[in-house]
Amino acid sequence: MSTQAVPTATSTGPRLHGLDALRGGALLLGIVLHALLPFVPGMPWMPWMIVDQTSTVYALPVVTVVHLFRMSLFMLLAGYFAHVVVHKRGLRRFLRERTIRIALPVFAFWPFVILPLGLIAGLWHAVHGLPLPTPPNSGPPWALPTGHLWFLWVLFQCILVLAAVRTLGRRLLPQWTSRLADRGTSLVTGPWGVLVLAVPYAAVQLAQGQAASGLDAGTVGAAYGGIREPATILPELLPLIAFLTAFTCGRLLARRPAALEELGPRWGVHLGAAGIGSLVVLALTSGLGGTSTSSHVALAVASAISAWAWVYGLVGVATTHLRTERRWVRYLADASYWMYVAHLPLVLGIGALLTHLPWPAELKLLVTLGTTTAVLLLAYDAFVRSTWIGRWLNGRRLPRACRC
Repeated sequence: MSTQAVPTATSTGPRLHGLDALRGGALLLGIVLHALLPFVPGMPWMPWMIVDQTSTVYALPVVTVVHLFRMSLFMLLAGYFAHVVVHKRGLRRFLRERTIRIALPVFAFWPFVILPLGLIAGLWHAVHGLPLPTPPNSGPPWALPTGHLWFLWVLFQCILVLAAVRTLGRRLLPQWTSRLADRGTSLVTGPWGVLVLAVPYAAVQLAQGQAASGLDAGTVGAAYGGIREPATILPELLPLIAFLTAFTCGRLLARRPAALEELGPRWGVHLGAAGIGSLVVLALTSGLGGTSTSSHVALAVASAISAWAWVYGLVGVATTHLRTERRWVRYLADASYWMYVAHLPLVLGIGALLTHLPWPAELKLLVTLGTTTAVLLLAYDAFVRSTWIGRWLNGRRLPRACRC
């Protein structure tokens, strides 16, 4: 769920500043990843919309590792705050608000942040005399491509599924449903929580990897670098399973007030396992030379454990060490939803202008990210934060930082 798509824990208690910051950071990290993609050598899983003449050895490892956990972390936090709001305001109001703040932006912002991407990419390829690449698995012609807004649409699907399950469970089998939820909470907060959650993630990874079998080793290996998002508005079962697991985990954690306190002390162990697992994933993906079942299983398991270890480790750090509010962090967290929704045309356009300049990749990244961040923050403060757009996305108007 977006940083502003649900109220924070102030709905029922003290504000969880660490989780707010972590949720905003997960969105802002996506901007960094998109700025890095033109510098990934060869783009093994699908061609990016522009390609820079300069490549870097660290771009692919960074993109791979962050892609392992970023959206699972985001969906877990979405589920956590969803439970808070449902408990406070009721399911019916929650669904109405989520439809307005999550589903509606996919369509309302589409002409402004998705449509220009094809125009920018087409112009860049035409200027450089290159054929425009066709994205794989683009679906039928009438299926609306969701671009980087896919996470909102998948999140809305998760919300609908959990709402249906919750309603049916309470009406048909209330006691059984409550016991099952208690058991699930115990599993995800216990010492083996990462391994339990890694099972559906690994199953999805294995299915994705098997679907890529027969292609080149780079493409097969890249299939294990995180959950592959759906390309269009059409629901896809595999990513929905993976992200619904994370969303459900967040709701289970929110059922027990002490759950975050239980996870907090283990953050060092989790991050250590995440780091080791990420190195294993990078080693296996770079050396995947065949399509044997054992290779696929090992990579799927390593990816899944690493991803969930990152999620639990970062949640532990946030809840243990980010308890107090920092005003600039709070501001960025508030702005992150808008920034992520609006960023890609800027990142792509600025990056396209720099692709053939003989500058170091680090300088191009700095220019792209610095300019994009400045433009988005200025636009947020002037036109979003205290306006009807801010009320739409944030749920309320907030005072501007700049009074000029």
